[in-house]
Amino acid sequence: MDDLKMVRDVYGEIAPDPQLETRIRARLAHEGGRSSSRPGFLRGRARVGLGLLATAAAAAVAVTAVGIGNGGGAGTSPVAGAPTTELSAKSILLAAADQAANEPTGRFWRLHMISGSSGRVEGATPYTVFGPNEFDGWRSPSAQETDYTFQRDLAAYPLTAADKSAWKAAGSPASFKVRNNEDFFTYTLADGAWTTKRITPEVKKSASASFKQLCARADAAAKCPPSAQLTWAEKEKIASDPARFQELLFPQATSDPAGRLFQGFYFLIEQPASPEIRAKAFRALADLPGVRGVGKVKSLDGRTGVGIAAEGKMIDGSGATYEYQIILDPKTNKVIGDKQTIVGGTYRGLGPGTVLTEQSVMQAGWTGDTPHHG
Repeated sequence: MDDLKMVRDVYGEIAPDPQLETRIRARLAHEGGRSSSRPGFLRGRARVGLGLLATAAAAAVAVTAVGIGNGGGAGTSPVAGAPTTELSAKSILLAAADQAANEPTGRFWRLHMISGSSGRVEGATPYTVFGPNEFDGWRSPSAQETDYTFQRDLAAYPLTAADKSAWKAAGSPASFKVRNNEDFFTYTLADGAWTTKRITPEVKKSASASFKQLCARADAAAKCPPSAQLTWAEKEKIASDPARFQELLFPQATSDPAGRLFQGFYFLIEQPASPEIRAKAFRALADLPGVRGVGKVKSLDGRTGVGIAAEGKMIDGSGATYEYQIILDPKTNKVIGDKQTIVGGTYRGLGPGTVLTEQSVMQAGWTGDTPHHG
């Protein structure tokens, strides 16, 4: 049976929500208690990105030591009126694989997304705020091409109506100091300015050499799998080997289905892979145990999608559990977001039902456009 047709028959042709907010709220990368780094190259509030070599010297361990094995976890609730018989996660992911195999290629791999995470503001009446940022990265698989990244912080806001009331009771402060992993960050009520970074061929070459030197250190070697030191052209060549492909897709060894689903999400949105390799990645995710379809769900920016979920446990000793979810557009089968929601226990003052991290993916694919942002 045609998996693409199965998805459309069950979920229909779903249009974007017309009430899309001006500021799309999303996710700041979060690793459930480990290092605050991401597979990308961003720091501070912005930790999602294209994994460019430009910051390999500073973020070499972050590429693979992210604690992905316990990864984020999403918990978007099914939309009211969802069908009682849902397609399996396998059918949905195989449909996405078929679609990915026919995608065109281009000059740049573009990742445009908005990410954010929730944090607890301590005080007489604690409350939770969500701090988002926008990222727009353009990555070429060629070492001779200049890559570009554009990013900006977006205005933070109290997460729920109850949080908004507590914020007002605290005097409606214009900034919030919250803990994220091992760090504290200050969120504000105002959007920040765009910043631009150019990653030239010279910077790529230098960063690649620094990355390999860092991975050669005894204290980092275990966290730098061989694939992390390869160019994408080299990765494409070894992807035909099933064992090596598993290493590319899941660089952090784990049997946790939520962690593997999380790694797969980042592979699909960050890596400038060929249509063939992207299709292979979707098929590998379709074979994961412990992953289930959860029906129609809403992405952070209001789009209705199909949810694929798995559960995991935080490794910080809190005993909290979470659900991680990838959201796909049932019409295009493209990844449009993910979400991590606490489902059991308490994590840094945040209880069950709290959205811990969330992302909206506006674009993750090949393009022939000239780099720009927004």
